[in-house]
Amino acid sequence: MPTETSTPPVSTMTEFLPELRYWVAEIIATEADHLYGIKQDEARMTLYALRLVCKDFANMGVVKAALFKSLNLDATWEDLRLVQATDLSFLAPYIRKVTIRPSLHNVDLDFMDFKCYYLSKVGKLLSDEEVNLEFESYQDKSRIDDTLMKSGELERVWTALFKQFRKSIKIVIPSWIGQHPLLFNWDEFWEAASSRIPLREGSLMNYKQLFRTVLRCLVSSDVIVRGIEADCEIMNSFRDWQSSDWRQLVLDKLKVLKFTSYEFWDAIEHDGFRERDNAIFNAIGQFLGKCPSDLRVLGIQRYVDCPRILIPSLSASGIRGLRPLSLEGILLGPHLLALDISSMLYLKSVYLRDCDTRPTEGQWKAVLVSVHHHTNSIRFEMDNCRGRRGDHEWDFFFSFNTATFDEDVACLRYEDERELYRYLARRGPWTNGLEICYG
Repeated sequence: MPTETSTPPVSTMTEFLPELRYWVAEIIATEADHLYGIKQDEARMTLYALRLVCKDFANMGVVKAALFKSLNLDATWEDLRLVQATDLSFLAPYIRKVTIRPSLHNVDLDFMDFKCYYLSKVGKLLSDEEVNLEFESYQDKSRIDDTLMKSGELERVWTALFKQFRKSIKIVIPSWIGQHPLLFNWDEFWEAASSRIPLREGSLMNYKQLFRTVLRCLVSSDVIVRGIEADCEIMNSFRDWQSSDWRQLVLDKLKVLKFTSYEFWDAIEHDGFRERDNAIFNAIGQFLGKCPSDLRVLGIQRYVDCPRILIPSLSASGIRGLRPLSLEGILLGPHLLALDISSMLYLKSVYLRDCDTRPTEGQWKAVLVSVHHHTNSIRFEMDNCRGRRGDHEWDFFFSFNTATFDEDVACLRYEDERELYRYLARRGPWTNGLEICYG
């Protein structure tokens, strides 16, 4: 007779192995989905290895969902050939995020700009003949990529791919900063700002055509869009808000909307601010007008020295379901923002950075009062935000969480900060000191 410590029959172990394999795969897939950095990479590499050594792992939906949830598409001839040569039908059902990157080859780039860029990257002196050869190769690739987009071939291939997506997807169109010859990495970006090296608007033309192509693909494929993260360089260059493609685009399932924007120095020198600022304001308004009332995440980042961009009223746009709200580099109307905060019943956090108040609309009191009286305990953070009272300005730097009052209040140096903390944590009144600083 078998004892309690004897080995179970082989048949029993065989029957259990599929469940055990799935359990192991599910744990590792969860880590690959939720961890960050090195640990996430290790979890993904483990899943890749398991797929190679065991067919059962290779066929598990939970493994495919973890490994193939993201897809990168480049608007280049080389990438298009890869897409056409690869059968993505078995991966498409698991894709949740599509990052669409413009070609880094620009037909508007002239020789002198290319030479400055190329020599700086190579780090050594080259003859004009050598640079000419590189420039000719660059121009050839630029013309091919430009024709690919304008001919509709890129749209045709991408639309066929989008039609295979069975789940809602997030569309990400990243910045060119650090990639494009006319732009720079972040260190060079600020160096360019001080030396007036032009970050030319001409480099945005690919963005305009790319955005139009993406719109057509989304409309033609009827794919459900649950998120959009776009560089506002698109908003600088795209003007066709009355086009049939834009009118037909449906975003009634959208949950996440994020914009990032940078200043282009040639536009500042030649066109001034107003047209550019109005274009971005209009673009944001167009998107908000298509968003559902239960949009959950909104983030708008504007990298400028002096905030000038206003944003439309969120409550007037019908948006009521935001959880986090993040605004950076925005010129705010305190009373309008206070109304927006009060109307969002599910709001959990508000983050304001490098924001100013409109001079005619007073200080931050209306916003702070709306946070104080909100039905939720909101995490409220402000960094480097300026307010005005009369002819004076204050730069105040504070970041705190109203839900962790006891932990953070001791770290505040000034009495007005402690008073504000107590007020927002509903442990103190609005004092004369707060009225002077923020009223």
